[in-house]
Amino acid sequence: MVDVSILTFSVVAISIAFVPLLAEKFHLHSVIAEVGVGLLVGPYVLGIVKLEEWLDFLGVLGLIFLLFLAGLECNLEELKDETSQAILIGATSFSGAFIAGYAAGKIYGLDNISALLIGVVLSATSIGIVLPLLKELKLSGQKIGRTIISGAIIAEILSISVLSVILAYGEGTFSLLQLTLLLSATLTLIIVSISVAERLSDWWLSHAKASNILEVEMRVSLALLAVFMILAAAIGIHAILGAFFAGLILAQSVHMEEELESKLSGLGFGFLIPIFFFTVGIRFNLPKLLNNYTAIAFALILVALALITKYIGIYTIAMFRKNIESSEGKIICFSMGANLTVALAAAEAGRELGFISSTIYSTIVLVALITTLITPIAVQKILYPLEEGQALSKRVKIVLPPTMEIDSEELSTIEGQSLQKEQV
Repeated sequence: MVDVSILTFSVVAISIAFVPLLAEKFHLHSVIAEVGVGLLVGPYVLGIVKLEEWLDFLGVLGLIFLLFLAGLECNLEELKDETSQAILIGATSFSGAFIAGYAAGKIYGLDNISALLIGVVLSATSIGIVLPLLKELKLSGQKIGRTIISGAIIAEILSISVLSVILAYGEGTFSLLQLTLLLSATLTLIIVSISVAERLSDWWLSHAKASNILEVEMRVSLALLAVFMILAAAIGIHAILGAFFAGLILAQSVHMEEELESKLSGLGFGFLIPIFFFTVGIRFNLPKLLNNYTAIAFALILVALALITKYIGIYTIAMFRKNIESSEGKIICFSMGANLTVALAAAEAGRELGFISSTIYSTIVLVALITTLITPIAVQKILYPLEEGQALSKRVKIVLPPTMEIDSEELSTIEGQSLQKEQV
């Protein structure tokens, strides 16, 4: 007879391997598929898989690794040319949505901690969702793409820092004044210590590369993750903040090569992170949520508030700086609305510490899934507003280096070939 744990692992492994491939056929994000299959085989639908202790532990590791890789994707070099605009967009996007989310939570009848967590969910921006989308749409190398990436980095740093402080406040570790000082000290420490930690990680990785030990760079990277998680726990904040900044600092190391990043990404996105999303689906009580029309309406209101407040903030910046066009503002707004990573981190941490009910947990998951679903669709619709069949050169703005030129005949040939492919 097959052991239940082995059977459960087999179901999880097969599901997270093949269901995202099926979702890709329908142009759905893999995260939606992984949460969906967890919901399907979990206790609230088919009841095939139960959330055993070992699976829950792997899910927690997946959450930690998700934040670690989110930090790893934050290239601070992107901020150098866009510093002032990035701070403006990131801070405005964060603050307006945070206040609106907190107010909505209080109106809905939530306590302070739950309402603050709702504020974090609305204000968050996930660089892990934004960056692949911009690369896919060929925007990451253009000015608008750099603006979005820089703003998303600032917003994600703010949201994860504030989330950790809220969790510490909820646990009663600090008074409100101490928490305010802690947040200020944390942000100051981030700015001051990045260069020191960057040199330390350079030294650590350079010595590791000289060793003949198998996969020693992976071991050193995971050790750095562990050290920062311990430091975060030592000062009374959630381990996810330590995981995020371990990735952020490691990303700045001159020895952080593409091969090492690929290995870390493979461990995370190939194993641990899909299990985290799978466990989110197991806990996602959709049948109960569907019978709670108030909770569904609340989720839809939260999605609308997140997008509206971010658009107002970006529109205000555009009015004063006059360097963001209307269509660019819409693209920035919807891109900054992708809040999956921090939203699910907030939901999981809030649930784990007993700050939110199962209904609010499911509501946050629904909000995160909706924003993840609509973000790429909305950005593509803004980029490609014209009917199919019109000239490709009018649908896509192609930016070429000054040394490259394409004559009209060659451009017409390219357009004709592209349109033929689209029709096929």
